[in-house]
Amino acid sequence: MQWVDNTIQKILSFLLSISIIVLTISTFLQVFSRFVFDLPLPWSTDVIRISFFYIIFISMPLLMSKKEHISIDILLSVLPKKVTKYLEIAILLFILFFAIVLCISGYQFMLNSGSQFMPYLRITMFYVYAVIPFSSLLVILSTILLLVKELKQLFLKTE
Repeated sequence: MQWVDNTIQKILSFLLSISIIVLTISTFLQVFSRFVFDLPLPWSTDVIRISFFYIIFISMPLLMSKKEHISIDILLSVLPKKVTKYLEIAILLFILFFAIVLCISGYQFMLNSGSQFMPYLRITMFYVYAVIPFSSLLVILSTILLLVKELKQLFLKTE
């Protein structure tokens, strides 16, 4: 199962890199065109918005699988190790619940946005919002893998 996680991480890292490059180039072209030629590029706002949106949602499963998401660990640092393990499992269960809700809501949101279009690119918002349930499913997968690992460490005493 580890090779599946590694493959997903590599694909997500590549997609994230592409999104960051597209965002950077589009922003540079927009600023350059607007201030040098006094001629804004209308399509660039759509590209920037899509890129930024994809960066956020592609980062979610990538950071979750590496356990590099934002966390406040001051409480975990003062509690006993056994209690910390139980708290980490509870946190993962909460994240799993949130990801399931986000996946279901994101899927409904994606379906409801099929008739909306980006102003300049004329791309349906369905494709833009499709990343929400997709990334949520990957967060669910990553969280389940982390839960299994934590439960094995807790009950089999292998660290």
